[in-house]
Amino acid sequence: MEFNIKQKATLPYLEVNLIKDGRLDFNFKKTNLTGATIYFYMKDVETNVYRVAKGVCVYSSDLETIYYQFTKKNTNSIGRFEGEFKIITDQGEVILPLREKLFINILSSISDSNFCCGPNNYINPAPTPVAPGVYYGKFIANTITSGEVLTNLSFITTSLPTDTYYVLPTKPTPEYGYILIPTSLNQPTEFRDSSSGCFGNNIPMDNTTIEQIVINDINGFPTTYNVYRTFYPFVGQINLWLCN
Repeated sequence: MEFNIKQKATLPYLEVNLIKDGRLDFNFKKTNLTGATIYFYMKDVETNVYRVAKGVCVYSSDLETIYYQFTKKNTNSIGRFEGEFKIITDQGEVILPLREKLFINILSSISDSNFCCGPNNYINPAPTPVAPGVYYGKFIANTITSGEVLTNLSFITTSLPTDTYYVLPTKPTPEYGYILIPTSLNQPTEFRDSSSGCFGNNIPMDNTTIEQIVINDINGFPTTYNVYRTFYPFVGQINLWLCN
């Protein structure tokens, strides 16, 4: 398998599907990777020096796919590299068996991105990830799944989630207030019942019950969110100001 990315780029994601790209003699169907730690390694094919070691990956159980997003440091210089994934569970560590070796080609930013550095040319065009944003609203339970987020909470596109407010609406019965913020964005220091600044009544929020959740956008790209939830359910509306 060949994966191409331009020098100093962070996209597209490196994506490996366990069923499509995994070896037939390895039974992924009976392997639950939810909660496993998955690392990505990438070494130079000429020098055998690792450019990436223990790069943290995201696993989507819905799509049975592992994702790794490169950093600019990972792609700082051009070259050809071999990649592999290591999966760590409470039963031990295993290198993810793939049908074919995985090669990553870091290409000059002025090069044709369709050029491939070796045999078995394979171009894997990927859709663009949806812009980041925040989920907010109310839900009756004190925990929430990714599916419940998509069907019960509102979404607003933003890369600056703090220093503004989100309306948690009135409900006929008491429900918990939720707000989910991508881990890659600035996180709030406190929450206030305000629509004009970081003052007013303090709103106690808990982010220890769920802590984090992974949600796929409409193109299938996973985003990890920090989950904040009010300590108590309530009926009335709150203007939830996120202090920076």
